[in-house]
Amino acid sequence: MLSISGRRQQQGSGQGRFSQLLQDEDEYLLYDVGVVAYLHSNQVTRSFKGRLRIGTKNMFFEPDTWSEPIIKIQWVSLKDLTMSLCDACASLRSVLDLQSPSEAVLSTQSRPISELSFSSSSCAQMRIKGFDHPYIRNTTNTKYCFIMPFPNSSFDSILVSSLFDLAKLTGEGSIQAIKRLVGDQRSKVAFDLTWLEKPTLEVTKLDALVNAEYPLSKIPGRIRITNCFLYFIPIQGSRELNALIKRICLKYIIYVRPMENGICDTALEIRFGSSQADKYHSDSSSVSPIKIEDGDKAGLLVSNTGLGDTSAFMVSFDDSLTRDAALLALESSCPLSTHSYLNQSVQDAQREWLHGRLSNYDYLLKLNFASDRSFNCLSQYPVFPWVIQDFTSQVLDLENSQTFRDLTKPIGSLNEERLAVARQRYRDLAEVSNTGVAGSKNTIIQPRFQYGTHYSSAAYVLYYMVRSAPDAMLRLQSGSFDKADRSFYSVSECWKSVCSASSDLKELIPEFYASHEQDLPLDSCARVRGAMNSMDYQPGEFLVNTLNLDLGTRQDGQLVNDVVLPPWSDNQPRKFIELSRAALESDYVSEHLHHWIDLIFGYKSRSVKFDTMYYTDALEMLLGDSKARSQGIWTDDFVQRAVNEFGKTPKRLFGEPHPSKKCKIVDAEEHTK
Repeated sequence: MLSISGRRQQQGSGQGRFSQLLQDEDEYLLYDVGVVAYLHSNQVTRSFKGRLRIGTKNMFFEPDTWSEPIIKIQWVSLKDLTMSLCDACASLRSVLDLQSPSEAVLSTQSRPISELSFSSSSCAQMRIKGFDHPYIRNTTNTKYCFIMPFPNSSFDSILVSSLFDLAKLTGEGSIQAIKRLVGDQRSKVAFDLTWLEKPTLEVTKLDALVNAEYPLSKIPGRIRITNCFLYFIPIQGSRELNALIKRICLKYIIYVRPMENGICDTALEIRFGSSQADKYHSDSSSVSPIKIEDGDKAGLLVSNTGLGDTSAFMVSFDDSLTRDAALLALESSCPLSTHSYLNQSVQDAQREWLHGRLSNYDYLLKLNFASDRSFNCLSQYPVFPWVIQDFTSQVLDLENSQTFRDLTKPIGSLNEERLAVARQRYRDLAEVSNTGVAGSKNTIIQPRFQYGTHYSSAAYVLYYMVRSAPDAMLRLQSGSFDKADRSFYSVSECWKSVCSASSDLKELIPEFYASHEQDLPLDSCARVRGAMNSMDYQPGEFLVNTLNLDLGTRQDGQLVNDVVLPPWSDNQPRKFIELSRAALESDYVSEHLHHWIDLIFGYKSRSVKFDTMYYTDALEMLLGDSKARSQGIWTDDFVQRAVNEFGKTPKRLFGEPHPSKKCKIVDAEEHTK
């Protein structure tokens, strides 16, 4: 495969290796402090400076030395936890103080000093030299000693002791106890007025507790909205890090939308454009202070959507009332009307599309935004259709209807045998739901669905994007890449699986049709993890293994490396994307796309009649059934976790059949005349 010009961001470079994606599912980072660490194992003692990060399920130690791995230690594996050093480290500290009291890292001149020690025989080693690789499991018994030598570090020993005790709990009791602890810690986050950018001019409009939402992770904290800036203070800030404030100038906010985050209608996504927007990526790989400058270089792009120079920040509130108050506070201070594409109504966008003034790509992206899809949420990532079914010809014939997929059917209906199984599954589940468990007097109401999987989920997004987002895949797969035979190896094989496999229903993502960097915002999965300068993004670069990841060898002996592309693309990623985009904008697709819109965003979605009833659809319906909820099985937490794992159907936008497109896209220059 031809190499892509403009290499992706080089791993092993940068200012920090830690990422929120190194945490476990439903884990929160609560504390972050600089330390000196002593590791005792196999009668050898090694010392490092670095950072100790305390999460609700693990401790993480990141040495300043990049050749050393980040060490992840589960709370459940800890033994002999004390707020003091072991005898060997205590003696060593005394010797250092006596030898060089003015220069010693552990000098009494830097007191008060906090201490922590424990032992563990299990840890995971990750990101050695900054590279993403499968986690290395180490079972060597090790004694860990940490010293917080900085005078302004307020180490929270009570928090550490509480987490150590909570690790002994299991099941729902543990989950609820951790939630309470996180809530208590979040409520302690305070806003220091010295952090205001313009203290004499700023007036506070809203101050609230929130969770900043990132792909596969979230950061609890506090948001403050003034008449000039939006501030976010994360829960894990320590004094020496100046609370890791994120700051966005309201002047550059171009779009604010309320949206559902899973089943909770409490989220807000804030999209902004700036000359420095590319520094504000939503991959949560950094918690460094981020400042959006007041420069005069911000502005909309000449592209149709104007998304290429924008990024987004997504937060979820404790309730919809507080979210709506935040929305009002932002709308009263931001010139949102300056961005016509993002702020136009669905009806206006439909009218533009019908009259050929909006491309198929732009219209689909608009519908995704309107239906609560977000680049910041992998379980609600924008969904695009497969439109090509010919992946074997030497030339892609866009005038031949046989080139294209049947857009009148959902993926699950493309194979009649699979569809018959899905319909029978629904009938069988309906019988179980009506009769209950045999011999039982209590009927258990079950979700009734046709498909146990979905066409869009976090797993599917990362299946496509593993070469661009290996850290996210490692997080999803608990520290390893998927088996080689299940990895994204070939576009043709992927399509065959979609058309035949019983549980493979995946549609595509925008990256397959983004023929220019301006087609994707900076927070999209491809661009946020793209080239060192994200403006150098090359179409299709997510199909190339530029990071030289070891993705394994298939049973047929083939190495999983770059994605094998169809013959008509000449195995060139850019050509593949450009031809795919041409197919999306073709006359055939333009004339039939409204059918697919009905299935995904319209009246045919969540329907047994139209074969679009998915597992998570059925679960969400049970939440509205008082009898089902009274059983105590189908709780909000259960359904939320299911949606996060299996995916969520977009919000319905149309209650009637969507009209078909009447004409081709007009030339951009002609439209401006």
